[in-house]
Amino acid sequence: IFSMVPSSLLLLASLVALDTGIGLAQQKNPPQNSPDPQWWTFRGNASRNGLMQIAGPKHPHLLWAATLGGSVFSSPIIGADGTVYVNALDKKMYAIKDGKVRWTFATDAAAGTPQLRGSQIRIVTRTWRLYCVDEAGSKSARFCPPRGGIDDTDITAYGPNGGLYFIDIGGDETTIQGHSGWHVQLRSKATTTPSVSESSGNIYVGSEDGTIYCISREGKIAWTYKIPAKITTPPAIKNDGDIVFTANDGALYCVRDGKLRWKFVTREGGRVFSAPLVDPSGSIYFAAVDIGYVYALTSDGSSIWKLNTPVLSPDASASKLAGTFIVQSSMAVDRQGRLYVVTVEGTLYCISD
Repeated sequence: IFSMVPSSLLLLASLVALDTGIGLAQQKNPPQNSPDPQWWTFRGNASRNGLMQIAGPKHPHLLWAATLGGSVFSSPIIGADGTVYVNALDKKMYAIKDGKVRWTFATDAAAGTPQLRGSQIRIVTRTWRLYCVDEAGSKSARFCPPRGGIDDTDITAYGPNGGLYFIDIGGDETTIQGHSGWHVQLRSKATTTPSVSESSGNIYVGSEDGTIYCISREGKIAWTYKIPAKITTPPAIKNDGDIVFTANDGALYCVRDGKLRWKFVTREGGRVFSAPLVDPSGSIYFAAVDIGYVYALTSDGSSIWKLNTPVLSPDASASKLAGTFIVQSSMAVDRQGRLYVVTVEGTLYCISD
């Protein structure tokens, strides 16, 4: 999430994705995981832990592809009726259903991942304008003044008890702050948003020097684990307590209690900036940036499938996707287990069984 994007925009993209832009830190209660939207926010839930509610495809094929009008670094969300919403750098939000762009909504500036609240889609742009858009593309808007500027922002997640945790990035230092007032200073700058376990309440965050931190809900560092590469994505948290995350060495790591359980290498020198998702069985789904594959792994790190990306027409029924495939955003998943992947070049793919 934090790499290969202009600094002001990448922080905003994470900020908006995590619903911090407009007053989240002042809320007393976390946003509820509504039963209506299928994937209502970045990483699917307020804990940002990448947990899916249903298994993903086992025998995947490309169901459809939709071309957007601009580059994309934000992640898709999914409404109750299956409409997918994506913000692009052409200053538009796209509403796509069944592979067709139904409508677009123009904003004053680029924005990060939108969020669904009831029947409203909320967008915050880099100029700090909040747009509340209904499912037909109509809007009301108000201007929100910046709180210290684009590069001085809180990056947040909620715990199972409703506790708010956020990252305060200042210069080369990062502090994790808890809802009860505790602070934890990291040894290097955070490179991921926080993820929170819904069972233990532990908070996980990765850093620039390759350290993954496990912080208890009381604000104590429970353990750390260091890899020889910069951690690039928020950890996904499996039901068995394993956490999985990726790095710019092209590998996905599985760690539990400060010890490496296994490592899946995509390719030497490859990079992965698409945050992994985990289904109820522990299967893992992620995309590699410059390798051209979407991967599905078993809970123990064995390959289930991978989709290649050489050029094919979008209506091809083979397991290859179309176009140049570079992904820097997290995938989304709907109630049918279909995965939605959006490329930097601006193509949204739906992958189905």
